[in-house]
Amino acid sequence: MAHAVGGPAIPPKPPDDPRTTADSGLFTPTSLSTAMSPREPTYRTLRLLCANGAGMVGFLAAFAVAGEFTVALVAGLIVAAIGYVASSAVVEYASG
Repeated sequence: MAHAVGGPAIPPKPPDDPRTTADSGLFTPTSLSTAMSPREPTYRTLRLLCANGAGMVGFLAAFAVAGEFTVALVAGLIVAAIGYVASSAVVEYASG
């Protein structure tokens, strides 16, 4: 069935935005490298993610074995601290 005169209209195509077109040079590797900070990354977030993952696994394992929340919480904190210290190997791999 054909649409009547008052039917839905197809909107006109907007003009290309020079900030987002591929040939504008905005998203080239050269422009991204010059826009990035010259500081060396600290990888603190990566270390915290490693510690968080290790702590959660330690908590769940201790809770499954001991069945006590307090014991599992202490074990999770200890494993998270060990995971944070041990994550230096992950950071070394990521940075090198």
